[in-house]
Amino acid sequence: MSEAAHRPDPQDRGHEVRDIHAGKVALFGAALMLLLVVGAVVAWLTFTYFAGMPQEGEPLSPLHRPRELPPVPRLQVIPVKDLAEKRQAEDLRLGSYGWVDRDNGVVHIPIERAMDLVAAGQKE
Repeated sequence: MSEAAHRPDPQDRGHEVRDIHAGKVALFGAALMLLLVVGAVVAWLTFTYFAGMPQEGEPLSPLHRPRELPPVPRLQVIPVKDLAEKRQAEDLRLGSYGWVDRDNGVVHIPIERAMDLVAAGQKE
C-alpha cells in the first residue's frame, strides 16, 4: 500500500456528519434522565404507600410452623454452665444444715462437721 492512501486530505478538516447526530445523542440523554426521574418518583411513592400500612407482625409463609420444644430429655445448650450450677448447688447442700425428712427426724449436716463426728467416733 502506498503512503498517499493513508494521508488525510487537508481540505476535509472537521467532523464526520454521516456517523452520528448530536441531536439524537441529546434526545437519548434527555430520555434517560426522564426515565431515571420517573423511576425515582415511582419508588418513592411505593415506599410511602407501604410505610403507611399497619404492621401485622412477622409475615408467615405456608411452610411456617410454630417452634416446638423437643421431648424430654433435652440436650444441654451450655454444658459447662449447667455443670457449674450443679456443683454450686451440691456445695451449698454439702455445706449447710437442713431437713431431709422432717417427719422421721432426718437432717443433713455440713460435710466437714460429719467428718469430724465420724473421726471422733472412731477414736473412742
